[in-house]
Amino acid sequence: MPPLTYLEFLAAFVAGPVAVLLAVGPGIDRGRRRTAVAGVAVMLFLALSYTTPWDNYLIAVGTWTYGEGTVLFRVWNAPIEEYAFVALQTLLASLWLYRRPLPLPALPGAASEGDADGVGARRAGTGTDAAPGGGDPAHPGPDGARADGGLDHSGTDATGIAPGVDDARTDADPATGGQGIRGVLLGGGAGLAVTVAGALALSGPTYYLGAILAWGGPVLGLQWAVGGTYLLSVRRHVLWAVGPPVVYLCAIDRLAIGWGLWTIEPVRSTGLTVAGLPVEEATFFLVTTLMVVQGLVLFHWVFETRPYRSER
Repeated sequence: MPPLTYLEFLAAFVAGPVAVLLAVGPGIDRGRRRTAVAGVAVMLFLALSYTTPWDNYLIAVGTWTYGEGTVLFRVWNAPIEEYAFVALQTLLASLWLYRRPLPLPALPGAASEGDADGVGARRAGTGTDAAPGGGDPAHPGPDGARADGGLDHSGTDATGIAPGVDDARTDADPATGGQGIRGVLLGGGAGLAVTVAGALALSGPTYYLGAILAWGGPVLGLQWAVGGTYLLSVRRHVLWAVGPPVVYLCAIDRLAIGWGLWTIEPVRSTGLTVAGLPVEEATFFLVTTLMVVQGLVLFHWVFETRPYRSER
């Protein structure tokens, strides 16, 4: 008999950290929190609606089972706790993402990630259109900074930030989406490759791994096709937001499997493990956390650059 029920496990190891992150508060600027709340709500809806049929099907075909007496009741084939886990994992990844200020697209006049409304001085009409006091924007002012926010002779911009040093200033062009035809094809092609690889693996001991890749590939491909160039330009922030939640979720999943809360069916698993955790479970947490983090980063990118796009 497992030492904890599924509900107790969620309360201790998932809801607890979510509550701590909520209590600590986000690192995102107040002016961007409305977009953040809307983005998290969208991610919760998409996570539950997209995961539910897939999850229930895999349970129905016996991909994994639950320990006796560990679940309260089932809705469709999945325990009610399974739906809670999906929602809590989405919240955990989202709140961890917001522990640091989000990067901002490099709009004209957008100085740094401290620019709360996400579109910089351009929205306020104080961008590069004119130099303060009628000065020449092509020449540095008394402090060495160019009036148009460009680079001075020291190689830094008007904020004193060297290009490429601050993740907040990215190379993706928000007016065009930063994604040319080549980027769309490469991003979509990568997602298609993941999907096809998963579909080809849907048999025997690679079934569970294939199901994860075939299910996650289309979403990742869509994200990469729409905003792959932008995601690459803020890759350090994305990696920071994805890494710790994945490691933590893998660690607690290893505990749950060891306690017998759930068991992966051997005939549908490769049998490969990392520190005792099936590679399928690690892949699942990597794919799902990527989907949430990339989705939120792109959500901000789209909605916070929309006023600038409309000017074009």
